[in-house]
Amino acid sequence: MSGNKSIGCSVRECKFHVESSNLCSLENIMVTKHGQGKSIECTDCASFKARN
Repeated sequence: MSGNKSIGCSVRECKFHVESSNLCSLENIMVTKHGQGKSIECTDCASFKARN
């Protein structure tokens, strides 16, 4: 699986994570927010899918 050099990722539990390069294999991702989205803790990658 090749990684997208524009999307860094360190979430090893995600099926799209490319372990050899700490990149995401998707062409693009959807980022969502909780509440006002005023901090990093208020955002999530909505494209996340758990690794089997």
